[in-house]
Parts: sequence; structure tokens; C-alpha cells
Amino acid sequence: MDDIKTILENLYWDELKKEGITKDDVELVDLDIAFSPVTPFINGSPEEVIKLNGGKYRIPNCLELGLNISADVIRVMRFRYLQFDPERVRQRNAINNMFKT
Repeated sequence: MDDIKTILENLYWDELKKEGITKDDVELVDLDIAFSPVTPFINGSPEEVIKLNGGKYRIPNCLELGLNISADVIRVMRFRYLQFDPERVRQRNAINNMFKT
């Protein structure tokens, strides 16, 4: 079972690499930013995200993705929206962390 999971995960990240999205880059995305839209699909339109209880998210205008979307999936969509280099992600996170209490 672990072999299948590993194969599927590798395929998932291989597809995202075609968009220039890597696992390392996605891990830098901060989901605590008050308002930051996501782009659910390649070349898609930005969409609003609602944070739910239990660490799940919902995109009201994109219900085909389901009602309870994981933080990991939202990070990919947010990175797709931002599409800037990892250094800018680091800078934005550093600024954001200065205002956290």
C-alpha cells in the first residue's frame, strides 16, 4: 500500500513540476495571511478561500473541488496564484511574522 501511495505522490509532484511548482516551494506558502486568493486550476481565475474549522478550506465558487479541501492542496493553489520566486515567499513570510503576536 505504501508503494502505491509513493508512486501516486511522485506522479502528483511530477505534474506540478510542469507548472514550475515544487514541494519545497509550496512548503514556504503561509496560509495565515488574512486575504490571499488561490488559483485552483492552471490558467484559472483567482478565487476566494474560506477557512473552516479543523484545518480545512472551501472555495465557494469552485465546489467541484469538494467542500473540505486540505491545507496542502490550498498551498499548491495559493502558490499557483502567487507564482513568484521562493525568495519573495520568504520575504513575505518574514514580514508577516513580524506582525504576529
